Amino acid sequence: MSAVPAILTHHRRALGVAIGLLAVLVFLLVAVGRHPEQQAPATTLALVGDVDAAVARWAAEIRAGALTVSFKVLNFIGAGIVTIPVRIVASAWLLVRRRFVALSAFVLTWVASEVLLSWFKVYFHRGRPPGALVETVGFSF
Repeated sequence: MSAVPAILTHHRRALGVAIGLLAVLVFLLVAVGRHPEQQAPATTLALVGDVDAAVARWAAEIRAGALTVSFKVLNFIGAGIVTIPVRIVASAWLLVRRRFVALSAFVLTWVASEVLLSWFKVYFHRGRPPGALVETVGFSF
């Protein structure tokens, strides 16, 4: 059995997965749509807004001390103050190991995701639901 995951050796399968994920992204972008910030969680496809609102209500109902602390820890781990140094270390490791193709793919993915996410947030200007667990700035997405 090979140590390399099948998705990395079967390029047609990888392309199919990538196209499928892109199709899901486009569907979700259209389903969410652009709406005034004050109307959050209004969506173009009502089912998406209903699910969004139901999850927000459920999260508010089960809010408890231990869960709140654990989600605040996860929020911190996912914040730029943690992820950016980790990305820099990973990039440096790839550079030292002379894995230039992997480094290029990693950095391009990092940059593209940050640019697209920032653009999507501005374009869709989706308001955040009330009762935030942590202080945030900017639009939701």
